[in-house]
Amino acid sequence: MPRLFIAVPISKTSKEIIVKNVLQNPVVKMPDIRWISENNLHITLKFLGEVPIRKVQLVKEIVQKSGLSHDSFKIQLKDSGVFPNKRTPRVLWIGIQPPDALCRLQNDLEKLAFDQGFEKENRLFQPHLTLGRLSDNGHEIAIESLDTVIQTVKEIHFPPFVVDQIQLIESTLTPQGPLYHTIYSQNLKNMLISVQNN
Repeated sequence: MPRLFIAVPISKTSKEIIVKNVLQNPVVKMPDIRWISENNLHITLKFLGEVPIRKVQLVKEIVQKSGLSHDSFKIQLKDSGVFPNKRTPRVLWIGIQPPDALCRLQNDLEKLAFDQGFEKENRLFQPHLTLGRLSDNGHEIAIESLDTVIQTVKEIHFPPFVVDQIQLIESTLTPQGPLYHTIYSQNLKNMLISVQNN
């Protein structure tokens, strides 16, 4: 069964900034952090897990219906931190501002998926872009080192970009890390052109 999730892409410019200021920055290189590759950077809206082949078309219809019900909107990557906390960090993230439109889109997807028999996510949706995942012994990382990484990311300026598409992505797990393949995309309504997604 394919392993699926629903996400929105980030702009090419934002990816380039992350590569230059994070992925290629020796200041934030830490052996306990597994960085997300440039091609895998995205904002997850809902993780579906393994989905029976017969239900994949249904998921596409959910993505389509949600996309046609929401206008495109602008967001900006801003701030940084870790989940769940600094004592036991597991995920290094960049925040999303403003989060309102993204939360409405995610909430709509969640309801549509639940109505079609998919499990509801009980955790509160916290809009973010995952930058890296910390290994199981990540809690042993010195707080000072982690603070340096977080502060470095916080100081990065990202220009706003337009979210104008939702993607259904298949994740294939490999020893080298997950491989993502977009199997369906749906444009949002009233696509904005004042901010270029470049």
